[in-house]
Order: sequence, then structure tokens, then C-alpha cells
Amino acid sequence: MRFKNGLGGARSIEKTRLYLALEPGKYTIRKAKIFRQKDRNPNGLSIAFKIVVGARFVTDAAGWKREGNAGESLCSTTTKIPCR
Repeated sequence: MRFKNGLGGARSIEKTRLYLALEPGKYTIRKAKIFRQKDRNPNGLSIAFKIVVGARFVTDAAGWKREGNAGESLCSTTTKIPCR
């Protein structure tokens, strides 16, 4: 990945509540400002996907992973993140 932020750079993150980065086969939560679960920070989580029938995103069965921790899945019944 060459650039971490989009066209506006770091300035594009200031006003948005959710900033996602799309890469081929993966999307990442770069910045989330309002968390559903106050004790879990979703920033840096990523999930692999495939595009099916031109517009449908199908996520990987391994679930959400924190960037940099290859193989560590965050989906479970205790964290209430569904494994699909």
C-alpha cells in the first residue's frame, strides 16, 4: 500500500465519523470516532472480501483482524463480532 490516506490526506479524516480504506481484497477501518462498544476500539481492524456478481461484497470467514497481527481473528461469541 503506497498511501495511507485518500486524496485529502489527513485533512479528510477531520470531519468524518467513519473513515474506511479500500484496497484490492481488503478494507480497513482507519478512523472511527463513535464506537458502538465503548470498551472496543475498532480503529485498525481489517477484513478480507471478494466481490461477487459485480457489486456484492462477500467477507472472509476468518472475520475482523487487527492490522499487523496476521492470523489473529477477532470474531467470537464473547466479543459479539459475528463469524461468517
